[in-house]
Amino acid sequence: MARIAIGIAAFLLLTLAEAKAQQSAVDGIVLKLGTGEALADADVVLSKTNGASYTATTGTDGKFVFQNLDPGEYRLTATQEGGFMPTEYGQRSPNGGGIPFTLTSNQRLTGVRLAMAATATISGRIFNRDGTPAASVSVQALRPSYSQISQRPLSVAEAALTNDLGEYRLFWLPPGRYYLSAKVGGSTPFVSPLNGDLVDAFAASLGIQEQRTLENGDLIEEINLPVYFPGTMDAASASIVEVTAGSNIDGIDFILSDPIPARHVRGLVIDGDTGQPAINAEVAVVPRAISHDGVMATMQTDKNGTFDISGVTPGSYTVWAAYGENRTLTGTVPIEVAGADINGIALTTSRGYDLAGRLIFDTGTADASHPISQLVPGLERDPFAGLPPPQPFGTPGTRVAADGSFVIRSLAEGDYRVLVREFGGPLSDSFYLKSVRLGTSDALTNTLHIDGKPDAELEIVLGTDVAALRGSVVNQKQEPMPNAVVALVPYPIGSGRQDLYKNGVTDVSGQFQLRGIAPGDYIAFAWDDVEFGAWHDPEFTRLYESVGKRLHIGEAANETIELTIFQ
Repeated sequence: MARIAIGIAAFLLLTLAEAKAQQSAVDGIVLKLGTGEALADADVVLSKTNGASYTATTGTDGKFVFQNLDPGEYRLTATQEGGFMPTEYGQRSPNGGGIPFTLTSNQRLTGVRLAMAATATISGRIFNRDGTPAASVSVQALRPSYSQISQRPLSVAEAALTNDLGEYRLFWLPPGRYYLSAKVGGSTPFVSPLNGDLVDAFAASLGIQEQRTLENGDLIEEINLPVYFPGTMDAASASIVEVTAGSNIDGIDFILSDPIPARHVRGLVIDGDTGQPAINAEVAVVPRAISHDGVMATMQTDKNGTFDISGVTPGSYTVWAAYGENRTLTGTVPIEVAGADINGIALTTSRGYDLAGRLIFDTGTADASHPISQLVPGLERDPFAGLPPPQPFGTPGTRVAADGSFVIRSLAEGDYRVLVREFGGPLSDSFYLKSVRLGTSDALTNTLHIDGKPDAELEIVLGTDVAALRGSVVNQKQEPMPNAVVALVPYPIGSGRQDLYKNGVTDVSGQFQLRGIAPGDYIAFAWDDVEFGAWHDPEFTRLYESVGKRLHIGEAANETIELTIFQ
């Protein structure tokens, strides 16, 4: 019996040793990008897809090791607090993303190099018009926020206040291209009164209103608007400051502009149901375009239903009001603010108009895995993104019945884009918007215009003959390029709908696949390093038109393409 027990123990030890021998390992080093200097005290995390995570901290030699790993797919990242950008295995640029990798049984991935880019600083001084240092001035580093809209708002990447010498320093900036603005006032991000979301697009444009008494005793109101480097009040004329990894850019100085006259917008809000003044209605004066050159102001009406909004600068605005339980009564009036106050606005709120519609498929039937009841039609205002949506996606009013019918309720007058989503996420790659019509009006390539009670039903046709595009990305030496960004843009550039854009990244072998493509004409691009979403901007994409590949994608096609990366 003792020999049997010893034999079993030896067998178990041998089995465990063989199992351990079949396990994998990963080792490497964390370095400073550009210099190759080893980085100590970096936190390295190895995460298995849908599995466990392992952590290690680099020593003075910058090295790390993970042993006894099970086969599977992993991601490897490194971070270090203060002064360095996070990095990931397969990452091609400081602002890019990494890619997963697969470990097979008994595989050792050795010599992995994770290069961390040092963050940058921008510094300078702010002066008043008389040459004196300007204290407590907010200086902001702004970056374009590319998205599926024709406009390109700026978002605040970093902000700082000047000291008593007018000095400022923006630090821990990721490498990239920045616009800089300086304005009187604090640097707290602006919160939209319409939906509670941060609206960085307006943050740099909000000025501080002041009152000044003239020698004759007249009281005037003024507002300080931001100045953009190198010294303009027009954001479109601002210069870009290029920031590289670890750079320290000094001497970015500003001279503040003089305050400009601030105007009042006054009027009365009427309850459309009763015809009486709307007490405590919410009123906002909102720029018609996402811009840094206009000021957004808001208030509530008084006991007489009147409002008086001050501090409005010249420009094009929409006066928006919401009233009643859950703010279901709304109204808008367009205005132009120039050299005088706007008085006597009469704004009547209403419950809007109900829009009946029908959602159908080009085949007449739905995919069994995507029942029609899971689809959600909805509208978004176009091009004005400042106002709240007419109705949130997924509300009972937008539920689709078994026969495809639906009703979108309480639509205010305006222009809209028609969209279709699924509960819990975007529209499946099995469908695309093929046709949208309101009577004889095309609401697919044009916006849906609502100026009264609709006299027709909105018909939305989803196409099922979706196509796919597979391919590879190589460099000038015809070597595969992993983790390259691929974008498919409707052609001609600038003429296509935003919902037709597709993008992805290549895998470890330089291969990619895009699904859910609507038939049509496109141009395909591949980049080694590009700001995410930049391809939605026609001005940006046209710069690369000569190196893109044009192609026509047919119905239900499976196309293949090879792209050479633009470096």
